Amino acid sequence: MPYIFTSDVTGGIDANPLLLNLYNLPVFYSIGTLDEFGQGTQGDPMADQLEGFGDEYLYLHYLLRQHEGRIEQDFLPFTNALAYSRTLVRDPPRVRFRFDPAVYSEKIPGDGSAYWVSGMAVRDAAASAGAAEIDVTSLARADQLPKHQVILDGLFLNTARAYIARIRGLFRLSPEEFAAMWQPAIWEPNWSALSMNVTPSDLQARTSPTASSCPPPILVA
Repeated sequence: MPYIFTSDVTGGIDANPLLLNLYNLPVFYSIGTLDEFGQGTQGDPMADQLEGFGDEYLYLHYLLRQHEGRIEQDFLPFTNALAYSRTLVRDPPRVRFRFDPAVYSEKIPGDGSAYWVSGMAVRDAAASAGAAEIDVTSLARADQLPKHQVILDGLFLNTARAYIARIRGLFRLSPEEFAAMWQPAIWEPNWSALSMNVTPSDLQARTSPTASSCPPPILVA
């Protein structure tokens, strides 16, 4: 482990308000606890923040594994089943975006745009610490908003490869939909659950937009 003693492998990560921008961009990532380059101990604090924002994600924490190219291959069955099968929702019923010009390069400044929103600008930098934020729901398409979500947290053993992974995730599915979707032993044989907690909840309908320190947003149809 060439750099493990000079890297901060025991700390977490700073709170990042820009993670709320991932509401319409599901996140899939994996890491080993002892990864001295990717900082394995930062994976769970990142998952905590994604959950706090209600972002969809899947995270495989390979316990006590180091920086291994094999991890990417081990994670592939999950991305094949859950990530590559997704299609872009070009006109989502809810859009959320925080624009902070300070995090962009001076050579390529931010223009307040993502694929689902454009034309954002900071109205009052002094009042908002230089950032602007919107959270808008289409009243005409409110019936398309997700109504349920489940949070997964479990320990899984791969008997063929002799490793254990803590698997966490948030999915905007009902418990029944999640049970039908979650089939790791089919995606890659020899997975078995040592423990698995699935916490369901109903999502409250949103009927009003919110914005802070920005002009009226222009949404991309």
